[in-house]
Amino acid sequence: MGKLQDQLRCRTTAHKNCERILVHMVEGRNEAWHREDVARARTHELEFYVEDLEEHNTTLHEEVHRLSNLLDPNHEPQANEMDPGVIIADNDELEEEEEENLEELVMEDESDNEGRNVSGMDTDHEV
Repeated sequence: MGKLQDQLRCRTTAHKNCERILVHMVEGRNEAWHREDVARARTHELEFYVEDLEEHNTTLHEEVHRLSNLLDPNHEPQANEMDPGVIIADNDELEEEEEENLEELVMEDESDNEGRNVSGMDTDHEV
């Protein structure tokens, strides 16, 4: 009888070990399913977030075009495509153009020899 009891104890221990392994495996599977569910929910959230960002990007893009048109209403986007390339001017030509532009900005004294101001602007401000 001692032999049968030893076999029974051994099988009982083996059965308990198998149960523990089975419980551990089921818990691992459940944890993996949970992580998968969390990842799917996060993916779903991120998809909506991306859609919102794309919509916001489109709104900003349209706003940039609107503001650009306000700044330069005669701008033609096709002109850039038709442009054969950049033409680089000589430095001498650039300096002459800059001097001409500066001359245009210099205000001329419009008063005559008698000190009258013919520009129509008051020189003295009365407060």
